[in-house]
Amino acid sequence: MMPIIGRLFRERSIEISIFGRLLNNRTVINVIKCCRFARQVEDEELTAEEARGVLVEVAKLNLNPCHVDIGKLAVNYRRHGGTRHLGDYVSDELKGATGAVMESSQKTDIVLYGFGRIGRLLARELIAKSGSKEAIRLRAIVVRQNGDNDLMKRASLLRRDSVHGSFDGTITIDHDSNVIIANGQRIQVIYASSPSDVDYTVYGITNALVVDNTGRWRDRE
Repeated sequence: MMPIIGRLFRERSIEISIFGRLLNNRTVINVIKCCRFARQVEDEELTAEEARGVLVEVAKLNLNPCHVDIGKLAVNYRRHGGTRHLGDYVSDELKGATGAVMESSQKTDIVLYGFGRIGRLLARELIAKSGSKEAIRLRAIVVRQNGDNDLMKRASLLRRDSVHGSFDGTITIDHDSNVIIANGQRIQVIYASSPSDVDYTVYGITNALVVDNTGRWRDRE
């Protein structure tokens, strides 16, 4: 379920929830808990399989940016769907949100120079907004390499903060590409000693907005 939820949010700005509880940037355990929450709302169980079935059908539709409650859809289908195919039922229920997908504006690539606590907190905010209508996306961070396991350490620091708590979602690592993957979003980790040492085009990044989190660079030069 998580890859589908993440893809719908990042690529099409579609938010998925279960009885009002957003599933974006959640873990598998969180989703299971949201399914169990259905008992408190509808006085009956909602299985993860039912929720996933609805989610798969939602992903097939040509939806504009919207909010879809797959919990309500699943329970209502159980009660009123009858012999209709699940896909037909979901399509009819969401027909008001279907149609040609609206063209999104060109996104601005963001690069964070420095990845201390300020940089990591800013990264969390940018990741959370990556699928929203705000036309920004975090593409890379620039840091100095500290040892052979630097990538793993930085991913761990992003995952857990002693003051602000755990990252809301999943974080993995692509060692071969030197990339941190946060909620499905690939963030290139670039090692350099100064901004002038970096050729962003090598990583497919052009006209990026570079945000300095170190406090070292204080002028336009």
